[in-house]
Amino acid sequence: MDRCSAAELHFRINPAGFNALLEFLTGFILMNTQEIVEMIKKAESPLKRQLLMVGLLTRLLEEKGKSPPIIIGGCALSYYSREVFFTADIDLAYADREALDAVLKNIGFEKRGRYWVNEALNIAIEAPASVLVGEDSPVEVVDLGGCNAGLSG
Repeated sequence: MDRCSAAELHFRINPAGFNALLEFLTGFILMNTQEIVEMIKKAESPLKRQLLMVGLLTRLLEEKGKSPPIIIGGCALSYYSREVFFTADIDLAYADREALDAVLKNIGFEKRGRYWVNEALNIAIEAPASVLVGEDSPVEVVDLGGCNAGLSG
């Protein structure tokens, strides 16, 4: 598989259809939610913080038996452009808004209009799409060394 580097992270990109629900590596599994949040706070790169946050959301949603969210929009563009393009928020495609809202609320996000905001983490999240357009929309799973984030391709 191809390897690339962005935001001082080394990623392994798994092609669409490879198995979007990869097993998390031991180090991340053993960390509790608060430890992961602290890791996010310490991350210097905005993209690194954003990807780790989606990795945490993926983990928490999958623990509830839910599917993982998919990063779309500016955050996906920031990843693919290796941070040449910057966005202040994370846009997600996610159908089960109730599950996503509950997870975000449980980790300290507040609903403000169409955004979920966590001031302490300096992260804003919006879920403007419930699904990816078209059945053939490619999704890449980014292995962040123990947490995964899915990005629209």
